Amino acid sequence: MAKKYENQYFYELEKPGKNLSVRQYIYHIGPYRYNWHKHVEIMLVMSGEVELSAAGQIYQLEEDDIMVINSMVGHASLSRKAGTIAMVLHVDPVIFAEYYDDTNLVFMCRSDESNRHERLFVKIRGILAAMMGRAMGRQPMDQMRYESQLYRLMSLMLSDFPPSALKSYDLERYKKQLSMIDQLLGYIEGNYRDKITLEDLAERTGYNANYVSQFFKRTIGINFYDYLTRIRLREATLDLTVTDGQVLDIALKHGFPDLKNVVAHSR
Repeated sequence: MAKKYENQYFYELEKPGKNLSVRQYIYHIGPYRYNWHKHVEIMLVMSGEVELSAAGQIYQLEEDDIMVINSMVGHASLSRKAGTIAMVLHVDPVIFAEYYDDTNLVFMCRSDESNRHERLFVKIRGILAAMMGRAMGRQPMDQMRYESQLYRLMSLMLSDFPPSALKSYDLERYKKQLSMIDQLLGYIEGNYRDKITLEDLAERTGYNANYVSQFFKRTIGINFYDYLTRIRLREATLDLTVTDGQVLDIALKHGFPDLKNVVAHSR
């Protein structure tokens, strides 16, 4: 079933019988939030600049850049310019089930200043744009053409960025890492207004603080205190847009010790 949302660039296609589960949308890069999902994600930066954290690495993406984020890989995006907009395509890897014995495929695909204008990436951008155009159509033929473009994109990805299979023990390791990071981030989300430390996280997990610090940086891509600051900034900024509270009061409410601290971390 295809779902369109009025006045929004958001499209969802669900056809279990054809191994299709797809979401495509355009959005402003907003609050910093770490997440993961089973879908393979293709991100296209349409305008602005994005700092993308994925699998413990930090990537700087500019306008027209494309990056694939593989299934179950934790990631977060942060706008580096006002008005940054991205198009995202989520595809359930079950789409490969008819062709591969193992659908836990890992793609290595990212553009930068050295190759973003090469023919291959121009073609990918064109297909993504054509898909969104068909997604916004209202005729039955539009959905057929959308699916045709989707298979064209998947074929191109498989041929030009041949994936490797994620071994079962790597998959189990990923699941354990995600379980632990889910526990850590859940604790931070629930307690960011308070004074929390690495020792608090260590106590929650049963590991020592040094291990938690290294695990956090390796998995998230930034250290614990930087992450905590970004969460506080995210929530304080949101509060500023929906309330008429004083800046200092909002800063204190969201865990900053003083206004100077907010200004220093917002630059």
